[in-house]
Amino acid sequence: MTGSRPLVDPLAGLSTHEGRARVEAVHLTESALAGGHVQRLLTVEDAAKLLSTTPTALRARCRRRARRVGREIVARLGAGVVAFKFGASWRLRIEPP
Repeated sequence: MTGSRPLVDPLAGLSTHEGRARVEAVHLTESALAGGHVQRLLTVEDAAKLLSTTPTALRARCRRRARRVGREIVARLGAGVVAFKFGASWRLRIEPP
């Protein structure tokens, strides 16, 4: 078939927690694509590099600023940085200025 993707298990080699977080992040991305607006969610490690901090410090900031919004846990860190909790892990969105 032309244009079809090969069948690959995207969760191969991941722990249950990591697999669940990835599935939730993919689902969120697919729903954003369907809505016509795409915003990339970064891991804590990637966001820490962009923000010139350590992953440990960034996780601590997320925990301190965490608030429940409906069924989600969201941490607004300021300057366009918003963190979302998926299971036990955080994913961050950094909005351009």
